[in-house]
Amino acid sequence: MPDANTTSEKGARGRRIRERYQAASATCAACPLRARCVLSKKGRPRGRQVSREYFEPHRERHAQKMATPEAQELYPLHRHPSERPFAMIKRHFGLSQFLLRGLGAVRDEWRWATVPFNLHPLLSLIPSRAWGPGEFQQPT
Repeated sequence: MPDANTTSEKGARGRRIRERYQAASATCAACPLRARCVLSKKGRPRGRQVSREYFEPHRERHAQKMATPEAQELYPLHRHPSERPFAMIKRHFGLSQFLLRGLGAVRDEWRWATVPFNLHPLLSLIPSRAWGPGEFQQPT
């Protein structure tokens, strides 16, 4: 997209900040790719619009870094056992975001979410009542 006659607008849509560049339709008139990008759905000419998120350059740099052989070699080592509780609480207990606001309320909500996670392994040790008497044998 030519640099002449472009404008930049910053706007927040949700939480993401985007920059939108728009060229005037007269600027795009001499471009060989004009037919591919500047005609509206109704076939009317309009200026080319490009929208980029604010953090897109950071994502691109990170993708380039992660594509290197060194990063591919080190990435599997980053897996840590403490990630499993967070993943289970988010996925199985449906806590992808906190419902309450304020640090104290979030702490309480987090404690309520971790109680079933911590009790689950303990409850699996209790024998089921579905077994008849004498069917459960204590490990020796």
